[in-house]
Amino acid sequence: MALDAQSNWNVEMSQPLKVKMPFRSHSRQQVEAPSLVRTIHLKPSAREILLPTEILTEILSYIPLRPASQPLFWACTLVSRSWYAASIARLYSRPHLHGGNFHRFVDTVCPSKNANIRHSALAPLVRRLDMGELVHNASKSLTARLLGRLKGNIEEFVAPQASFGINSFAALSKCSRLRHLDLSLISASISNKLLFQTLKNLQDLETLFFPRSS
Repeated sequence: MALDAQSNWNVEMSQPLKVKMPFRSHSRQQVEAPSLVRTIHLKPSAREILLPTEILTEILSYIPLRPASQPLFWACTLVSRSWYAASIARLYSRPHLHGGNFHRFVDTVCPSKNANIRHSALAPLVRRLDMGELVHNASKSLTARLLGRLKGNIEEFVAPQASFGINSFAALSKCSRLRHLDLSLISASISNKLLFQTLKNLQDLETLFFPRSS
């Protein structure tokens, strides 16, 4: 049955759906410009700054050659190859020997009993051999072997108290560059005739301390 016009007006119609439209502003949108300030991160240079060996040697020359400076020279040899080349001679020229490092020193300058089998490149750097603080750490044969390895470059020698024997005189007589000889700590009796025969070959000797028994 068709509805007439009046009936159509009387029929309750559903409310239209209200849709909330977004408000559009006609104002010009403000766009923030990106910041022109940039943070620059500087990377450390991977290139090592190399100083000439002459400058490094000059720097190390201000460090006094004394027992307290030995750990410092050792630390300098660990910096780089150039620092090693500049400081290794000062580390071994006047080594401070005691019971804690003596055997390691012997293994370095005397890697083998026969010098012709295994040669040490560090042995020629030693200028002073002071064994005055050693009592029972060495033997008479070991003292003679050390003097034999260092005979071409050693200039000062302080003999130990108990490990200097007759067999050491033969090696001592070949230390042609020796200028300072201290035998005052030797406790054993030494023949004066053998001592003076040894001193004849030491042409550059300037200072001599006789043994206490002479």
